[in-house]
Amino acid sequence: MKDSADKTLDGNRNPKLLRAFGFGCFAVLLILAWLRLLLIETHLVYLQQSPIFMTTLDFFESFIARPGGIVQYAAAFGAQAYYIDWLGAMVLVAAAAGLCVASKCVIDAVTGRKVHFIFSMMPAAGMLILCNMYFHNMAATFALLAALLLACAYCRLAPKSFAGSLAMFGAISVAGYYLVGGTYVVFAVLCAIFELTNRRRYLLGALCLLMAGGIPYLYAWFSYETLLPAAFNLYLPYSGGMPPHMAALQYGPAIIQLCMIACLPLICLLLGVLPGRTKAARPSLTRQWVWGTAALTIAAGLIFFTADTHARTRLRIEWLASAEQWDQLLVEATKLPPELYDTYANEHVNRALSRTGQLAEKMFHYPQGTGYPRLFAPYLDPKGQLNETFANIYFELGHVNRAQHMTHTALEALGAQPRLLKRLAQINILNGKPEAAKTFLNAMAQHLLFRNEAEDYLSALAADPLNAGDEQLKRLRKVMLRKDFYYFDIASASYDDKLLQLLDSNPNDRVAFEYLMAGYLMKTQIEKVAANLPRIDSFGYKTTPTPYQEAAWLDAVESGRPDPQLTRYIDRETAARLERFRRDLAPFVKAGAIDTESAGKALADKYGRSYFFYDALGFSVAPTGGDLPQSVTGASK
Repeated sequence: MKDSADKTLDGNRNPKLLRAFGFGCFAVLLILAWLRLLLIETHLVYLQQSPIFMTTLDFFESFIARPGGIVQYAAAFGAQAYYIDWLGAMVLVAAAAGLCVASKCVIDAVTGRKVHFIFSMMPAAGMLILCNMYFHNMAATFALLAALLLACAYCRLAPKSFAGSLAMFGAISVAGYYLVGGTYVVFAVLCAIFELTNRRRYLLGALCLLMAGGIPYLYAWFSYETLLPAAFNLYLPYSGGMPPHMAALQYGPAIIQLCMIACLPLICLLLGVLPGRTKAARPSLTRQWVWGTAALTIAAGLIFFTADTHARTRLRIEWLASAEQWDQLLVEATKLPPELYDTYANEHVNRALSRTGQLAEKMFHYPQGTGYPRLFAPYLDPKGQLNETFANIYFELGHVNRAQHMTHTALEALGAQPRLLKRLAQINILNGKPEAAKTFLNAMAQHLLFRNEAEDYLSALAADPLNAGDEQLKRLRKVMLRKDFYYFDIASASYDDKLLQLLDSNPNDRVAFEYLMAGYLMKTQIEKVAANLPRIDSFGYKTTPTPYQEAAWLDAVESGRPDPQLTRYIDRETAARLERFRRDLAPFVKAGAIDTESAGKALADKYGRSYFFYDALGFSVAPTGGDLPQSVTGASK
């Protein structure tokens, strides 16, 4: 009986079974992580971060001149995988697996103790949470991974002599700081903990801590180009992945990343200070199963329940706009919560309505309003977003030179993005400058993922210097402005002026007309809508778009001077609808002011897509852009 029990106990502690179970749990975790990363759609991360990677020597040399440049170059290359969802997810899973293995090696080497694998999963868990929030920086992960490997190498290979260890630490410190930049601090702190708690060499440990801050400080002191904060750069998440001087630090994701960086030194310090077991005992399979199950449960919870689905919806709208998939964009916009429906999302929706021929009729079927926030989506870059969005609108309208100005401004903010280079090539083709277009296309061909597209466009340009076989250019050539205005006019011209210039140049430009009328409608300039209503005869409308009818009739009623010439554009149902709306709105009007919150909730289902609703309350469909005023008076409106 005793022999049988011993065999059972030995089987329960069989190292092969324990190892197989541990590897099985780790494999399951990686599969779960890959599936979750597929759901974040890494092509959205690619659009958000727009990582530039050129296959030129000059591009490589621009990185090697600064600490951390090698890691940033490798991260820029790795981030190209984001463009393909399954490949991007695999790269991220490989990085997470590397963090887990490197963390395990570091904990074992620094503390000299065997601990459960769950402790080594913490940095990878932080990385996956940041991925879920669309704030992950590939350079931060690569830098941390390299720092951990360097720390493991020092702890395993450092000589026993004081001088030899100090020389080895100094050599690795110089190379390590050049390789990973500010994340070198993690390497130095881990080495200090190893010397203080494991080898009990307090002087060497103190020197390691001193060099953790000393090397970055000395570099900043002797460098003419690097400030002290940049010398300690930990690649923290900023808005839209932009550098610190162009965007604001995002404190929530930054705290998660700092925890991801600091957790291993803290674990090693605690394990080094706390007393260990006097006799090593191999854990039983039962205990290993409990720990493994707990690790999988916690990890799965973090992976699947920290997802920012609203951020994904917002980024999908950006992606669909860049891909010109307008019908899908309009569907996606219906999923966007009010707090993320900002100015730029509104511009994309209106562009989609225009490109699908629905702007005139269905503009108020989507949230419209003057109170949108400038940008409530911190994972997007405001400066680049602003310039690129309006550059695209100008381009599609035919304001080619204005589009060129805004695209160059976006290029300054975002760098040599392939989509911006292509846009500038298209603009130069329209302006009759094919050689200049070739310059931008050749620059685009230097990008790893866009070389074939650029070369195909160059071939098309050689065959057709006028339009490069691009149907969009053929359409724009018919409506683009033929007469330029003074340069200072680019800032001083009003919204009306810019669109009237297009209509003066081409009275049959339906897109420009609908944008002009949309502007009048949004600014509740109903008298201008009525004045321009006869223009619709030039565009072949079968019936007058409903918002135009409602605005013109509202102007006729409020002015008390209905124009008989406009009656043929307005049907009787429009007048009856206004009467019904005013009757239903009356209970919410007190002392000449409208209780917009109560009226909006009560009338949105019935009138939310009507221009009457928008004119009275200042928004359509549903309240958007944050809190609305409690009342609207004639003066405030």
